[in-house]
Amino acid sequence: MKNEYSHVKEMESEPEHTPGPWTWYWRQTDGEADCSIVSEQYPGNACCVARCPRYQKQEQWRADAPLLSAAPELLAMLKQFLDYVEDTVIDYPDSFLADMHTDAKKIIAKAEGRIV
Repeated sequence: MKNEYSHVKEMESEPEHTPGPWTWYWRQTDGEADCSIVSEQYPGNACCVARCPRYQKQEQWRADAPLLSAAPELLAMLKQFLDYVEDTVIDYPDSFLADMHTDAKKIIAKAEGRIV
């Protein structure tokens, strides 16, 4: 019998994504756009987290980039939520928070690359 988390593989250690905060920019030179999400851990020392295809329109990038650059903070907040509601979920397993708790665990597993 498969359990609820059979689609989730175990990891030996905490995932090591590029630390936040992440910022984004759109720069256009010579008719070509450079769209990037970057992490600047030290002033003047930025590393590229993601680059967007050159065919993407600026309006679409301006809509997507803030969401992408918020990923580290969203992940951290979701983990805090899980810690905060843990006792409530144990005491009230049929509550709407229990469903949210389960969904949050799946989303975190996806963000950390533990979904197979």
